[in-house]
Amino acid sequence: MYPANQPSRDVPVFPAAGSDSTASSRFARSRIHAACPLGYNASKKLIECPCHSSRFFADPASGKVGAVEHPPANAPLLRWQTTAQTAGGGTTLTIDLKQTVLFNCEMLPAVDATKQLTLPFADFPQLMMVGGVVCGQPTGLGNPIIVTRLDASTVIAVDSKCTHLGCTVGWNAQNQDFECPCHGSTFGSDGHVQVGPATTPLKSYAVSVTTDSVVVTIP
Repeated sequence: MYPANQPSRDVPVFPAAGSDSTASSRFARSRIHAACPLGYNASKKLIECPCHSSRFFADPASGKVGAVEHPPANAPLLRWQTTAQTAGGGTTLTIDLKQTVLFNCEMLPAVDATKQLTLPFADFPQLMMVGGVVCGQPTGLGNPIIVTRLDASTVIAVDSKCTHLGCTVGWNAQNQDFECPCHGSTFGSDGHVQVGPATTPLKSYAVSVTTDSVVVTIP
């Protein structure tokens, strides 16, 4: 039985072992381009679409696992973090299908005593550019957040946990919305629900921009 908040079982899943044999990622995406079944090209270490020739990186050494290598797809594959344990001559791979791993997500600085998260441009230069996105887990905050620059003067930040069943949403720059890969809910840039089944908006955070950083206030 698959948990209710994971993609349906007909979405292809591919393993890609990490270099230390203790962690790996698995990938799926039901809503990239035309949702064709994907295949793995072992010689090229790419995940490929046989219908429209989209290709995605699958080699951990590339540092771009899940990212688009060739269009027409324009969004990365969904990933789940996994752990591998070897015992008794065999290896058990455990996948947490309740939590997705956002592409290019990272550990963020700690929320300080004033309940502010500071993201310096020196460390997060993408936030200086329109369309730049930072996602990750700040120390001291329960859920990961997504921070993105909409225009020259506007930066937004939301909780990345979908209010439907807790999957991790991602920012779609083309559609200018947050999208849940599990059940298709979409949220506007301010977190409001655009398409269900979610009925509650994403939690949003106040953001200010200084000359050298983005500051997110955590209530």
